[in-house]
Amino acid sequence: MNGKKKHNKKKAALPAGLQAGLLYTLLCLVVIGGLLALSLTVGFPVKKCRPEGATHYTAEQMEAVIGLPGLRMNLFTVDLAALEQKLVQALPYLEAVSFRRRLPGTLLCTVTESKPFLAQAQDGLWWLLDRNGKLLESVQIPPEGVLTLEGAKLEQPGAGKPAKWKAATAPADIRDLLAALEESTLKEDITGLVIGVSPTPEALYQGRIRLVFGAQPQKGSVTTQTLLTEKLRLAAEVLKRMDAESALQRGVLDLSTVGKAYFTESWT
Repeated sequence: MNGKKKHNKKKAALPAGLQAGLLYTLLCLVVIGGLLALSLTVGFPVKKCRPEGATHYTAEQMEAVIGLPGLRMNLFTVDLAALEQKLVQALPYLEAVSFRRRLPGTLLCTVTESKPFLAQAQDGLWWLLDRNGKLLESVQIPPEGVLTLEGAKLEQPGAGKPAKWKAATAPADIRDLLAALEESTLKEDITGLVIGVSPTPEALYQGRIRLVFGAQPQKGSVTTQTLLTEKLRLAAEVLKRMDAESALQRGVLDLSTVGKAYFTESWT
């Protein structure tokens, strides 16, 4: 022997208390993971929908559309965007919907509703359209204050669908004109729209003066809505001066040329 001693190296064992602590921690993590998985599958079912801002539809109607109470949905895993789209497509008066979660099982639904802006007579009924051209419903009599459209023919109308007109009567630039009217000071005095000689609908001011806008350019840097907004601004100035002289004048205010307005006392 060379005088050197051999030593057997052994791994030091963890203290019994530390081993028990690690096992306890691991067990807690497993239990927490199991509870979390359970909560995302079975726990926290969606039980009700609470709408805020809705006047046309009840909570029960909205719940039926999204599948409550029969369809099992988890509050944390449910696809809110899909439910929002489902409601907007199924309920015509809903313009926009936004969901929020509230424990233990409620969906809070903030609603923006469409409002009737235009009414068109067809087959003995009046179809109501919102400002975006969506068909809302058919009624016997249009609500007070809603513009009427004459001379056009809807193609296969249905609640919730975008309005489409038959080619021969299609009112060009209708959505641009509606948007321009929303911003105009004349909005309260425009009583109806008529499809005339020009494809752009004419507007009827106080039931006695036709506003003729002419055909709008299809190309250019200025949008159709901008052009119609400017024409309505000019019309408001001219009509204000005319009404100051006499509020009984009847005729046609021709706004076909940008920046110009020509009035004639004639309906032809």
